Amino acid sequence: MKASKPVCFWAILMLTAACLHGQAAENRISQRYSQSIGYVLGADEDWHDYRLQRREEFQYVPGYSSVIQSMDMHKRDIYDGVDSGWSFEYRTYFAPQVIDGPQGRTIIYNISDQNRQRIEVYDLQNRIVCIREGSLASGVRNHYFYNASGQTDSIVRYQSLYNNNILYKKRVMLYDDDGYKQEEHVFESPDSLNWVQTERSFVYYSDGSYPPGFEFRLHNPLFARSAPGFVSSYLNHHFTGLCTSGVVDSVLTQHFANGEWWDAVREDYLVNMETPGILSFLITITDVPYSHIPDYFPGVANFAFDADGYFRYQNYSMDDSLLPPHHESTEYSWEAAVLADDELHIPALQGFNASPNPFGQQLVLSIEMAESAKGSLSIYNIRGQKVAEVYSGNLPKGSHSYTWNPEPGLRLANGIYLAVIESGKHRRILKLSYVK
Repeated sequence: MKASKPVCFWAILMLTAACLHGQAAENRISQRYSQSIGYVLGADEDWHDYRLQRREEFQYVPGYSSVIQSMDMHKRDIYDGVDSGWSFEYRTYFAPQVIDGPQGRTIIYNISDQNRQRIEVYDLQNRIVCIREGSLASGVRNHYFYNASGQTDSIVRYQSLYNNNILYKKRVMLYDDDGYKQEEHVFESPDSLNWVQTERSFVYYSDGSYPPGFEFRLHNPLFARSAPGFVSSYLNHHFTGLCTSGVVDSVLTQHFANGEWWDAVREDYLVNMETPGILSFLITITDVPYSHIPDYFPGVANFAFDADGYFRYQNYSMDDSLLPPHHESTEYSWEAAVLADDELHIPALQGFNASPNPFGQQLVLSIEMAESAKGSLSIYNIRGQKVAEVYSGNLPKGSHSYTWNPEPGLRLANGIYLAVIESGKHRRILKLSYVK
């Protein structure tokens, strides 16, 4: 629901967009730092302050710029002021398997330290269509469906529980004619056939807007990993107001029980820029039925994203007056995702250029060969999925140009693509920027 209340950060958002939003590049996580601060009850039956710190560093599969190979965990504990210092704890192997098919890419992770498997399925537009993770005994599977405008239309969740029960949950989004998400409706079912509505949420907007090209990127496999003692970054998936359609002011969620709807949770959003290029979301979470209690304190969550929508950090604090206060934070460092073996020299190739770059409706690839050779020219997205084959056959001696006109059915997203010329076991890569 579009509110008429103006917001003071409109100029800041636009300044961010103008000054800091360049070509949208695909990035990958290089490091994650997590911290948990609170109190623990000791053997002396007294409360002691503690601080847990974890630093995770990630390695990727050569040739697949965003497929995780392993993770190194470092830890540091501070208990009653005694600092353990940083030390290496363990390495986790993800054992990935990448399968490319006519409908897109599937990545299978077999995560060693958690005895669980994670499967990601992407379509040809590089959109997530399924995430499955869990152990052999139980697991969760989310299926994502999109409308004609490319927005998430619904999410169907399948969960197998340890007691052999199965729960299906369906989240349906409703948009207005301008593409603003107005409502979310949650249904549950034991068999995916008979659905009962259990929740509904109403979304209220401010008058702000995000920088051009901004899009929440919430499906990285590392978000599901929680360092010991920490809240998973998947917490951010549960906030209805983190939607690209517009800057949200508040969300009211109602639950259905005893034949009627009642107000359950209210989320109030404050969006600002704490540091240049960072959009920060301060979310106050109020359990409406308990809000009248004198010592009640609502929960507070703080998420931040950069101007391209990459998740930078989350803060979470809880002080319910029943237990000592507790605070957690997680920060992500990103780096450009590039192919590790992107330069394998082609002896006969003397020149390889693309024009224009950035490109839109047409791209011309120019090559110069010292001698003829068999080879191919192809376009890949940043995940290594082939988008189009421009030419395959004999590459004759001399200078030649090959034109590619992206078909509308490809529904390319703005961002980084790769032009690849291959001949035998050799290849050369050009980095391209696509702008609609």
